[in-house]
Amino acid sequence: MHNYFKLLFILLAFSLTACTKIGFSMIDKDSNGLLSQEEMESNKIFSEELSKSGITVKDMIKALDENNDKQLSFKEFDSE
Repeated sequence: MHNYFKLLFILLAFSLTACTKIGFSMIDKDSNGLLSQEEMESNKIFSEELSKSGITVKDMIKALDENNDKQLSFKEFDSE
């Protein structure tokens, strides 16, 4: 039974990562592997869901941008 739960956890983690990558790609309009403030704000679903939490795109970038380039890589975006 233990191995079953371990496998289930691995599959769930893989599915969540795949969904996150798909979402990232949908926002990354220029396909450069980075999300700019403009790209995130222009994605209606993303920006609306983020604003429901009371967080602005600018605040999100400031909190997650590890290298201070004012953009988010997938690694930075998926860090939470």
